[in-house]
Amino acid sequence: MNLFFKINIIILTIINNFLILIIFFYEKNYCLCFFYFFLYSCKKTSNITDSYITIKRNVLVFMEANNDLRQDAWYSIKSMEKGMVDENNDLFVYIKASDLVSHILKIRPSKNANSLSSDTIKTIYSYKPSDPVIMKDVIDYIRKTYPSDSFGLILWSHATSWAPPRNKRIMSFGSDRGKEMDILDLKNALPDNMDYIIFDACSMASLEVLYEFRFKSKYILCSPSEVLSESYPYDKIVPYLFLDLAELKNIARIYYEHYNDLNGSAQSATISLIKMDELEEMCFNLRELLKSEQRNFFLRKSVQRFDYSQSFPVPSFDFGDFLTKNFNSSQLVSLKKSLSKVVVYKNNTPNFLGRPILANSGVTCYIPDSNDSYYNYYTGYEWYRASGFGE
Repeated sequence: MNLFFKINIIILTIINNFLILIIFFYEKNYCLCFFYFFLYSCKKTSNITDSYITIKRNVLVFMEANNDLRQDAWYSIKSMEKGMVDENNDLFVYIKASDLVSHILKIRPSKNANSLSSDTIKTIYSYKPSDPVIMKDVIDYIRKTYPSDSFGLILWSHATSWAPPRNKRIMSFGSDRGKEMDILDLKNALPDNMDYIIFDACSMASLEVLYEFRFKSKYILCSPSEVLSESYPYDKIVPYLFLDLAELKNIARIYYEHYNDLNGSAQSATISLIKMDELEEMCFNLRELLKSEQRNFFLRKSVQRFDYSQSFPVPSFDFGDFLTKNFNSSQLVSLKKSLSKVVVYKNNTPNFLGRPILANSGVTCYIPDSNDSYYNYYTGYEWYRASGFGE
């Protein structure tokens, strides 16, 4: 690249960033401007390092933060930097916090409490909100540019389980200007056979979601209920992200203990670790049970609910409590055994946002009711057909 071309690139970059800042100020989005300044204050590195050494596992945190979680995203990244004690491990963050631009960061140990220490390795310009194509491109970029033996993914944003489109909005994951990715689009954007997916997002321990993702990773760490905006305590869990998969239980335990030590409504957490290759057996056992019953109606009223927000778009019932309230215990021996293989760790605080948690099997489900407005959308999920509810 000749000197004249380099100078032109630098000038164009400066002009572009200046225009973006003007737009932020014009819209009086000072918080976003503040966040953008810190992202661009990160040390820059080249996009590709020819001599890069393959390591055991790379981890990507995909943050859709162009919403009311911008400030929480900032704290999460700073917490990751505090927990990044071993620079031989590679932790990347994709962060979108504005309408126009997003960044890929390589997390470095914290050096300054008031700014990010991490490197900005790539900048992406796109106006499209919550775009699964960009998600796929980002994952492909990290895996090709920084090769590793295995890969872990953390999905960080708002989420609403398997919820269907509503008022021309897609309601599932990654809120950006009122639009979220549909679960099926999210699934198609992800590669198969990752080590794990961690949902730092609400209500993704539903069987409708998990069954769609059963080939995407070996484990999924998720919450049956909402996740408070304070998020995971990344300063404590980051070292475990690169260890043996058995250590995922420790991440779940640390998450639970972090919130259980708090007081009042802040003492609100549910967490589950799901072994994905056990889902098929449990699904088969449920199908056999439902086939033997030939039932058209299921009791809902007394079953433990995990949709605590009044605005949550779909009802979310505890799967184990659904079984207990609708079938005799003698009918559930095989199914309960397979459920224990699926949920390898679960825990919860005594209450969630002041409401008691009386039952928690680790996963939730929708109890079908053809009178619900979202029932037809629910029937498009693989879980509906494979579990026997479709019959």
